[in-house]
Amino acid sequence: MNNPARQPEAIPAAIPEAVRLSPDLHLSAAMRLVSQTLPDRELAARRLIANADAHGIDFSLAFATVDANPPRAIDRVRQVCLMVPGSGRTAMMFLSGPPAPPLMDAGGNGAAFAERVACIRAACEHAERERAATIRLLQTLPEPGDAWQIGAYRGAGFLQISELEYLRRPRQWPRRVTPRDPPTNVRFVSVAEMNERERDAVVLAALDRTYAQTLDCPELCGMRDTRDVLDSHLHTGAFDPRLWTLAMVDGEPHGCLLLSRVPEQRACELVYLGISPTLRGKGVAGALLARGLEGPLGDGVDSITLAVDDRNTPAKRLYERFGFRPFGRRVALVKPSAASDPIRAISG
Repeated sequence: MNNPARQPEAIPAAIPEAVRLSPDLHLSAAMRLVSQTLPDRELAARRLIANADAHGIDFSLAFATVDANPPRAIDRVRQVCLMVPGSGRTAMMFLSGPPAPPLMDAGGNGAAFAERVACIRAACEHAERERAATIRLLQTLPEPGDAWQIGAYRGAGFLQISELEYLRRPRQWPRRVTPRDPPTNVRFVSVAEMNERERDAVVLAALDRTYAQTLDCPELCGMRDTRDVLDSHLHTGAFDPRLWTLAMVDGEPHGCLLLSRVPEQRACELVYLGISPTLRGKGVAGALLARGLEGPLGDGVDSITLAVDDRNTPAKRLYERFGFRPFGRRVALVKPSAASDPIRAISG
């Protein structure tokens, strides 16, 4: 596992200029962002542009280093970073990769690294200068083996905070898991029983309580307001209040399970499971999870997926007991906007 919260790489002394792209360079940028091993990158790039609006992609938020006189006009963009704003005042970053062998980056690895750093920095500066009200956290999730990408983000000031393990289980699991009985004073309540205003207030309180001493990306604490985190959760997949459950003690929320359907993947994502320190180790997490997996997931759900901090051993053991198995890993890197206030906490 990569060491979390490592400091950024040293920024090159000479940073090349990266510019915000004009429409005539969008195709060239898209060709650098699609897989470089595709047999027809131009066709893939045109499809990416054609479907951009449906995925919230705005190519005017692409920042690149540009070659004035390449062998082919369509290859003018050398390196590019695309910023895609999301819910909860976040933005996801995407970066151009090395060309497929036997080709090499123009100028060699050192020049390519410097140009990628320049593109990322240009995108970050735009976010802080022009979108401070709507973007408070920049993030990216490269694969662990993408050293070229991880190094560039760290060189541009991103913090590498953790490695995430992605887990999945079929909806129908052959072995039934019987969780421990939670304490008798714990009551499970669906947020479908609440109006929107009450729901938001209670879920916010649950999130704040469960973030205390969290083992899921604790480095993120203080980078976002909890209301922004809630907004991100509400916009993950298709929100259904029947799939959000709270663990209440004496009328106060001390735990929550948030599930959202992802229809295009025929899956349901476990967006968040958290328990306050008061209830940890008392069987509440297992009871919440069992309740959620047996809930009204819908006819179009074949599997349940989630992401967990690789260091969160108790959570990983719980998920394994319920049949979840690994299918991927990602490295989490983040950069708070300079406009962000050190307020509240966030869970991954």
